[in-house]
Amino acid sequence: PLVFGRVDDTEPKSKAGRELVQISIGSDDGLTQGTELFVYRVGDRNKFLAKIKLELVKPDQAVGVVIPGTKNGVIEKGDYVSTKL
Repeated sequence: PLVFGRVDDTEPKSKAGRELVQISIGSDDGLTQGTELFVYRVGDRNKFLAKIKLELVKPDQAVGVVIPGTKNGVIEKGDYVSTKL
């Protein structure tokens, strides 16, 4: 499904080398574990930041891990996520 949400929180790379991103949408919006989302910033210049793959999905929030090799900037609280760019 085409859905949009926001980044609620981020956790920098852990010792396992994984960067986590908590988002404001979840299973109530049709998301499931394994769904991939685009993370981007809207502003003077819109910017693609990374792709994440969801690992934990609750009704109104989810947590994804940044897919290695897709990172194109620092993900911050307030950035956006979507199933399509």
